[in-house]
Amino acid sequence: NSIEALRYRQVDGKVWLYDRIRLNTAVAREDHSFASVIIPYNDTLEEFVAEARGIIAAAMRGEGDAYGADSEKDTFVISVNPWYRLQFQFPQNAGENIPLSVFGKIMVDMQGRRTMPVAVSFHHGFVDGYQVGRYWEAFQHNLDTLSM
Repeated sequence: NSIEALRYRQVDGKVWLYDRIRLNTAVAREDHSFASVIIPYNDTLEEFVAEARGIIAAAMRGEGDAYGADSEKDTFVISVNPWYRLQFQFPQNAGENIPLSVFGKIMVDMQGRRTMPVAVSFHHGFVDGYQVGRYWEAFQHNLDTLSM
């Protein structure tokens, strides 16, 4: 939410700047079905993670609608693909200008270093390389400081 360019959306031909963007992601259930959930913005990463855990737990219990969140525009869509390593995947969000990120399988190399492929798609009319660079810096900072 700190990068203004990532909060722009085009809705019905008009450009909107949202105050806050929420996370839209799928939660896999044990029966191999899923639910789409919306996780609200929080001022700190710790608050965000705490609230996300409750929402995810509810979705895993069967609460929530698999497609109900897909019409929301004030979101950043995250797709998680932990089943195989992405070699290259350019995420597509057909007909939308909502940022989309795909996370692949976490791999551990011979030195014990973990890596995770991540692909991202933004509307280039709103976001350029500078903002993408700021996004990656913030993303890496959050990974480095997150305590599970």
